[in-house]
Amino acid sequence: MESHLYKITGITNMHVGSGAANYSIVDNEVEKDELLKCPIIHSSGVKGALRDFVETTDNASLANSIFGEPSDKNDGRMKPGAFIFMSANMLTRPLRVSKGTMSFINTTTVDIINNFITLVKSFNCMPEELKGLNPIDLDEKAFGNAEFLCTADAEIEDEETKMIKDEFEQLDLLKKLLGDNFAIAREIDDYPLPIVARNSLDGNGKSNNLWYEEFVPHHSVFYLIILPPKDCNDSLRIEKWLPKDSIIQFGGNSTIGYGYTLVEEWK
Repeated sequence: MESHLYKITGITNMHVGSGAANYSIVDNEVEKDELLKCPIIHSSGVKGALRDFVETTDNASLANSIFGEPSDKNDGRMKPGAFIFMSANMLTRPLRVSKGTMSFINTTTVDIINNFITLVKSFNCMPEELKGLNPIDLDEKAFGNAEFLCTADAEIEDEETKMIKDEFEQLDLLKKLLGDNFAIAREIDDYPLPIVARNSLDGNGKSNNLWYEEFVPHHSVFYLIILPPKDCNDSLRIEKWLPKDSIIQFGGNSTIGYGYTLVEEWK
């Protein structure tokens, strides 16, 4: 099965809304993976954002071939497109560093790393530089009293942080996956996403409504798997409609600069 793996890096803050009702102080929460409890961009949102990108750079006929088009029966249904789009899963998100030379460090968990490894191996798109990377196993002894394991001499979110030693298993491969400086948290959902107060103005410029919105901070990293059709003709080849290092906007609030990302194929 042919598949393509993409890395999505946040250039600006992002809000991909869950649309779910909640009873907390946050009115608009971001989409979250039900098991991993971290942000996710569901496949429908991925497909919509990529379709918008293609339609602004190519013709509607090409977009219909890639993503699908309305049924001839006028029943509101869509004919399937040629490509299959997975959800974009979070790999890391930045957390503030309270002691050290950095202002933030990208953070992940064992479950998030292992979910990445399982998915890319299942769809046979493990990057060449990561060949040999296997699921990791960290027990309570590895963390000790710390909430984070970190490759840098830093303290994260005023929590006890333990340095990862050079003999840490698969450290070189993890650095290729996550960058030289990264942290592994016990539970990343213990550290809430940032929240911003938003308001809308009426025609006279007066505040009409105030609400609170959760967002994914810039520098967060997601990954995405796209499956092309078995017999893909030259006009539909993925590198033609999704060029190298594309800037693509995910989620709402584009008018205030939300959701802009760098999308690059992870060969």
